[in-house]
Amino acid sequence: MTHKRLVILLLLIGALVLAACSGAATPTPETTDNNAQTTTDTTTNDESSDEAATEPEETTTTTEETGDTTTAYNGPDWTHIELTDVRTGQTFTFADFAGKTVYVHAMANWCSNCRNTQRTLRDMVIPQVNADEVVFVSLNIEPTSGDDALHDYVLENNFDWTFAVANTTLWQALVQQFGRAVSNPPVTPHFIIAPDGTPSQLFTGAQTPTEIISLINEFSGS
Repeated sequence: MTHKRLVILLLLIGALVLAACSGAATPTPETTDNNAQTTTDTTTNDESSDEAATEPEETTTTTEETGDTTTAYNGPDWTHIELTDVRTGQTFTFADFAGKTVYVHAMANWCSNCRNTQRTLRDMVIPQVNADEVVFVSLNIEPTSGDDALHDYVLENNFDWTFAVANTTLWQALVQQFGRAVSNPPVTPHFIIAPDGTPSQLFTGAQTPTEIISLINEFSGS
């Protein structure tokens, strides 16, 4: 056999070997349903975990009603001046009545107009209002009159609400707030302190029971 034929024979043998190797190649395995199910389950679990992590928990807030009706107090400085109730001997300030409507009647022991107004309060006004919401204070506007004289006046006339003598500091503050008329008892000066401490204007002149009650209701918000 010549050299040229030998080369051709070797090339043919090599070609046959390569063809045999290509036919015997191992096929790529298909993904089974079990693997697909496993992948799906894993994805579902992961999504559930993400939702649980991002979704906020529901919270229930309960507001407890305490019944607290405290009103912010805006009364002027003179509402904090200490006075003495001559009937009981106990001290108080107008600010102590925060949350209530206070009817203040400026008076003097010798003033007949004042006494008539106080009788109207006693007999026809006070019985018609809620004592838990409205306070009446008769304020002797003469600082030198003295507690003892006012105490005797209260007992003599059978008045049963708060009576006090305005000291000099309070008298000056009231004159500054309302003008000189507040210190003139015969014109029956009176004013209202609202539940939040805000004082009304000064009113003068005799009023009927209906007018007084209407005035109280106006400033109490009733």
